[in-house]
Amino acid sequence: MHKKNVNLDLKWSDLRKRAEEILKNSNYNIEEYSSNDLVALIEDLQIHQIELELQNQELQRVQEVMTETSKRFYDLFHWAPIGYVVLDKDCFIVEVNYTFTSMMDWGENKPIGKSFIDFIDAESKSAFMARYKAFFNNPAGKIVETNLLTANGEIKYVLIEGAKNNFSGSIKKTPTNSICCCP
Repeated sequence: MHKKNVNLDLKWSDLRKRAEEILKNSNYNIEEYSSNDLVALIEDLQIHQIELELQNQELQRVQEVMTETSKRFYDLFHWAPIGYVVLDKDCFIVEVNYTFTSMMDWGENKPIGKSFIDFIDAESKSAFMARYKAFFNNPAGKIVETNLLTANGEIKYVLIEGAKNNFSGSIKKTPTNSICCCP
């Protein structure tokens, strides 16, 4: 938390310097204002400062809610009782959950960026590829059966069901779909 506060202090310091520079280069001349104008200006500035503080508090609250929500969805995805794999249109792995990683005996090694085809049994590859494009484009209600090869060379029969999603993959900025694999 301390490091975060230091970074915020540096950002505020930079903002302050920029604001001072803008003020210095502007045409404001304080001597042109009456004392009543200055009192009104100070009051306006105090109100504006309070508004900004309230907005900042709300932004911090929303950030905390978003962080907690993100953590819950992360946990929901990774600790689901079935394996999930997110693939792009070219059948490359964008994300996998821990259940799928465990099912495939990958340990901590996530094959992000690798072709999903590499993990399909040789006898099942052509059938899977023949159906993948249609499956990817319109996965609703479709199930694909295939055999996957685990890291230990074991063949696992799986049913794959797909779903469209808006997952922004870290590998490519292309559309992705989730598939769930049930052994």
